Parts: sequence; C-alpha cells; structure tokens
Amino acid sequence: MHKNRLKHIVTTINIFLLMLEINKIMYLLSNRIMNLNVLTLFVFFLGYNTDLFSQGGVGINNDGAMPDANAILDVASTTSGLLMPRMTTAQRDAIAAGSPTTSMMVYITDGTPGFYYYNGSVWIRILRNGDEDNLGNHTATTTLNMDNNAITSINWASSDDGSGSGLDADLLDGITSGSFIRSDANDNVTAHTEWQDNQQIRLGDDADFRIFHNGTDHYFDGYTHGARWRLRAEDAGGTMQNLIDADPDNSIDLYYAGAKKLETTSTGATITGRLQSDYINETSDQRFKKNITTINNALEKTIHLRGVYFDWKHEEFPDRNFETNHNIGLIAQEVETIIPEAVHTNNEGYKSVEYSKLVGLLIEAIKEQEQTIQAQSKHIQLLQKNEKALIEDISILKECFVTYSEKK
Repeated sequence: MHKNRLKHIVTTINIFLLMLEINKIMYLLSNRIMNLNVLTLFVFFLGYNTDLFSQGGVGINNDGAMPDANAILDVASTTSGLLMPRMTTAQRDAIAAGSPTTSMMVYITDGTPGFYYYNGSVWIRILRNGDEDNLGNHTATTTLNMDNNAITSINWASSDDGSGSGLDADLLDGITSGSFIRSDANDNVTAHTEWQDNQQIRLGDDADFRIFHNGTDHYFDGYTHGARWRLRAEDAGGTMQNLIDADPDNSIDLYYAGAKKLETTSTGATITGRLQSDYINETSDQRFKKNITTINNALEKTIHLRGVYFDWKHEEFPDRNFETNHNIGLIAQEVETIIPEAVHTNNEGYKSVEYSKLVGLLIEAIKEQEQTIQAQSKHIQLLQKNEKALIEDISILKECFVTYSEKK
C-alpha cells in the first residue's frame, strides 16, 4: 500500500513538472501569462490517484483503483461528472478552420443543443432519448429498411402541412381502419373505386382471374387452364342457381330457374324447350352448295312417313322440361330409315328430326303427285272425248234405225 502511495506521489510530481513545461510553452506561444494555477493542479493530482504508466492506460479516481486494462483513460467518480468543451455553433465551425480531426466531440449550447461529433465530413448530433426514431429530423439518403419491424403509429400535426411536406395532414387526420380497404380482414367499401385503362383487378393466388378495361373494350380474363366460368345467383328461396356455365374447351350453357336451356356444341347449339322467333333464316345459297340433285321418289318416301300424335315422358326426363300437352310430329327412328339426312344423333345417343329438311321432300312429292294428277286428267279428258264420240255414233245409229223402220 505504501509502495502504491509512493508511486502515486512520484507520478503526481512528474505530472506537475510536465504541466510546468506545458505552461512555459503556452506562454511562449501566446506571448502572455496563462491563467494556470499550478498549485491547484498539484493539489488536484495529489487528491486523485493517477497512474500514467499502468498497463498503458491512465486512471483518474479517488479510491486507488488501477485503470481498466482495456482503456487508455479510465475516469471513475460517484460525486462528479465529465465536462466536455461547451461552445456555440459558430465557435465549433471555426475549429481548425472548419476541418477538425475526425471523432472530435463538443457540446453545442445554441440552435439545437446537444453533443456533436465530427465524422470526417460533417458534425453529427448524438441523439438524446426519444430522438432515436424521429425520422422527421433527418433527410433520407437511402431506402428505409424496417427489417420486418412495424410502424406502430404516426402522429401528424397540422403544422407539418405545406409544400414539400410529402403528406397533407388534413388528409391524414382521423384516418382509421375504416378509411381504407384492408387486406387482412373482411371489409366494406363505402365509396366507388376507379381503375385506369389497362389496370387490372386480379383475383386468386396466382392472379387467375382478371378484370380490366383497355380504353375501348371490357375484359374478363381467366388464366387457369380448363377452369370453367360460372355466373350464379340466389333465387327467391335462397338457393344458388347457375345462370351461365362456360367451359372454354367444351361448351357454354345458359340456365333458367336452375335448368339448362341452351348448350353450345362443336356442331352448333342445343336448345331444351320451346324456341320462339319471329324469323328464322337457314343458309341456302347455291354458291355454298355442290353435288346438287333432285330428290327422286319423293312421293313414295313421303307415303312411308308416319305422322303421329304423342305425349312427352316429362316424368322420366324432368331435366328436359318437356311440355305436358298433347303433341303431333314424327318419330326420329322411323324417319331415319327413310330420310336419314333429316335425323341427328347427339353425344348421348338421343335423336332429333330437322323438320325443315322435310320441306324439300314434300315439295318434290307434291310435284310428283301433280304430274300423276295431270296425266290422269289428260286420260280422263281423252276418255270423255271418246265417250262423246260414242254417244254421237249411238245417236246416229238410232236415227238410222228409226228411218229404216218407218220405210218398212
């Protein structure tokens, strides 16, 4: 303990002598007497333990403790603090003609008071508690990286309004979760939204369904291969019913009251129920046709057709929505044996008759019948002429007979 105290006294004397030399140098440099109380310094160093050479560090304290081995300067006290140089901003900027040594630190007393350090190019203020997240005190020079952390709140004052603020406090004041469409919960939109031309509304995990307007036309695009398009609505009883069911690789189906009424096929369309139209025109231009021949034996074929009365089996085929009243027509299987061109068989094997194709057959049948009637009419006329001549001959014979009788 005595050795340490002796070493302390020796060190203090050395520091005192060093301060004398520094005082002389400062006097010569300033050409004036420095206001340095050497006695005060001597008493200061006697009162504190100072070890300039302990493991390369300097320790200043009043409990005799050695300086930390990893510190160049170790100051310890429980009653006093460390005072940094205090100056105005102008005085700071005048240090070393505006080019101070990197890492120099001072305390600014005007403007925005606080501790500042020089980073080699500018003075940087050391933030006080509460300033750490105040982005408003900084000019952004790079992208803000939140590193998966959330901005929990934004306090915006009307005083922050104005040109160049980037935000308008009048638009932010009072905004809650009900002021915008949320993506993390069910939400209600209370005002219309507008998408500019070619801006798409995309639905599905892979944006499978897209709606947009390209400036001229409206588009509903599906990007899932083979997926059907369905337009549905609840009926008066709350049951979801199909309205349109479309398959891009197969058919487009139209429904009424849950029943399919129209189905497009590879050859056209199938309608279930009654089709009513003011006009139906069938393509028949000669320029589209070839191998044209007249129907032969039309009358004979027509004679073999059988017209029938019938009732539909609507109980066995409810999906077909057959009429319940008594009907008249032909049997497709019978027609097929006589005029197969007028019969069509669908994918399910059910047959139908294209009645319009019977028009040509009936026209030629009528013509054949007319030819027969005309031939028979000519024959009748000939018979009638012969009959008249015969009657005349008989009348002459009668007259001759009467004359002959009278002469007798």
